[in-house]
Parts: sequence; C-alpha cells; structure tokens
Amino acid sequence: IALFPETPAEFAVLTAERLREAVEQTTVTVSIGVAELPTDGKDMRSVIDRADVRLYEAKNAGRNRVVGPHDVDDVRVSGGSKVEVAEE
Repeated sequence: IALFPETPAEFAVLTAERLREAVEQTTVTVSIGVAELPTDGKDMRSVIDRADVRLYEAKNAGRNRVVGPHDVDDVRVSGGSKVEVAEE
C-alpha cells in the first residue's frame, strides 16, 4: 500500500504508472489499483477495498497495468502507457 496524502487521483495514477514503468524494466511486472479518499470511500478501509477491486481489474485486463478512478480518464503518460479507468 502506498499513501499519497493530499494528492489528487490523477497525480496518484501518474505516480503509479511511473512506478509500473520502472518495475517493468526489471524481470517482473506490477498491477496497481488506485483509489481516492473521500471520493472512493468515507474511511480508509473502504478506500483500500476500492483500490483492491481496481487491482484485480488491472490483473484481469492483462496484468502490468494501472487502474484508477473513472474520472481520471484524461491522464496522459509518456511512452507505452497502460493506464486504464475503472468502470463504475
């Protein structure tokens, strides 16, 4: 779990995508689910649960991806971005 206090979801998704790209340069890959407080839940447990659901969406979509909130669909990442948005 990575926490980014007072960080808008679009920046958290960008950070997650940069992490995914860095890890991809090694012999492993990473799938990441991003959630935002209070948009995705009123307490930490519900936000973690939402991020976990998005993590599995990323894995089910082919792994090695970032899935974030549906309202960050305009996020752009240089290179071969694998950022997706959650279907809510």
